[in-house]
Amino acid sequence: MCLPSRRFPSTRPRGPRWTRVVLSGLLAACGLSGRGRAATTEPSQSVFCAPAATREMLHDLCEYVAAEKAGMPTIFIGGYYMRTLVAGHQVFGDRRYLERALTYGDWLLARQGGDGFWKTGYGDIYLADTGSALGLLMVLNRHADPGRQARYRAAMQRYIAAVQANRLIQPSGAFGVGFRTKAQGTVLVPWRDEYTISSALSGGVVCTWLYHATQDARYRELAHQALGWIMSTQRDDGAIPYVLKGDGGDLAKRGDPATDFVLWEKHRFQAVAYVGEAVIAFDRYCDQPAWRRRLRDQAGATVEFLLRTQNADGTWGYKDSENPARSYDQKRSPGVSHLLVWYYTNVRADDRVAAAVRRFNAFLLNRANQRGFGLLQAGGDASNPSPLGAFTQNDVVTALTGRALADMLQPGIDAHW
Repeated sequence: MCLPSRRFPSTRPRGPRWTRVVLSGLLAACGLSGRGRAATTEPSQSVFCAPAATREMLHDLCEYVAAEKAGMPTIFIGGYYMRTLVAGHQVFGDRRYLERALTYGDWLLARQGGDGFWKTGYGDIYLADTGSALGLLMVLNRHADPGRQARYRAAMQRYIAAVQANRLIQPSGAFGVGFRTKAQGTVLVPWRDEYTISSALSGGVVCTWLYHATQDARYRELAHQALGWIMSTQRDDGAIPYVLKGDGGDLAKRGDPATDFVLWEKHRFQAVAYVGEAVIAFDRYCDQPAWRRRLRDQAGATVEFLLRTQNADGTWGYKDSENPARSYDQKRSPGVSHLLVWYYTNVRADDRVAAAVRRFNAFLLNRANQRGFGLLQAGGDASNPSPLGAFTQNDVVTALTGRALADMLQPGIDAHW
């Protein structure tokens, strides 16, 4: 295994916000300050949603996924669809959902290349997409037999060893993009640019899971460094930039209007949604109270950002009917609700946070909204193409909405390893 020495220095501060744990943040982490009550570990299911109607909608979506999406070839979308089915199994006790997800997990394992990587299902090989897909194996693990569990663990260990061997982790702690490929899929060269989403999903989530599964602290340190880099880029108002130099998101060019648009506007809810997955996983499993306090302090600023930017109808971002050129970000926005649910449940039971989730839940439950939001089981436009051509943008919003509904019913369900 190509892992660094066990003799790590601790992650060094890379920005003033990462090291600053203000008194209010410490108190908030204990549920003692600011607006709201002390957080409870298991809030009533009615805190975030209308339970009966949410269960009905989640059930309809699970039935659609089981019937129509069990063979999704694009691994990041397939991973999220199947993660919805695993949650559906836990909510409804329907074994069919789990069996379909286990079958997809077997298919995913078989697709790992001899080099340790997975083809994304379109174009270049993205470590970000791989992290989303491997999230399925993480939630399946507790339901799987010992043989599958061993294969899940070995596959992810091979993957992270390959990431390191190809120098796809930068000195900053950031994970690179992946590999550029030819049109027919032939791998060309590593794409090592620092990338927010890879750092969150492969760095923050996969490495945290491997630490949880193996108790090897070297994996935890990789996750710590990746999140340390992400949080060092956070703006004072809580916004998290979409850093990807090759897509115009170059931190070195901050201040240029075109660059700032990519960093702070074009993908702002996508960045929060995916980074939120890493925050939730690391907070739950890092076993380091000091690191957890620092992370919660900064996550609180991002929660405030989400509260300020929520639309009047309860959504985030621009829908197709409002600004088609900007709706790409909206398709990934359901993921931001997980960060809000986590914060209320684990950090501080701020009534504003629960109200924001309820507004989003009410929007989703209104059948008049579902088609326009892009939900395929409700008749959303199945021809709405991705720029990458291998799937529809409405596959993305449908898959992520299923996970969000399940999380509103059972907080933390997708991070229950």
